[in-house]
Amino acid sequence: MSIINQYSFLWLAIGGAGVVALVLTLRRAPARQWLALAGVVLGLAAAYAAVRPTPGASNAEAELQASIGSGTPVLIELQSPY
Repeated sequence: MSIINQYSFLWLAIGGAGVVALVLTLRRAPARQWLALAGVVLGLAAAYAAVRPTPGASNAEAELQASIGSGTPVLIELQSPY
């Protein structure tokens, strides 16, 4: 398995936020810095939710079976988010 994969961004973001939270704790940072960190974490969560892989359409198999039997050439392309 490759070290860099689809979850690398997620793990780096979690680790980076943890390091920043540790530094903020050790420095006894004011509340506005904690709010800024919370905003960054929420932004990263929204970015991950927007670009994460999702399953395909559920009726794709029925459409594929119908087009294979119709007598015309069919190009089949299979993709996996993993």
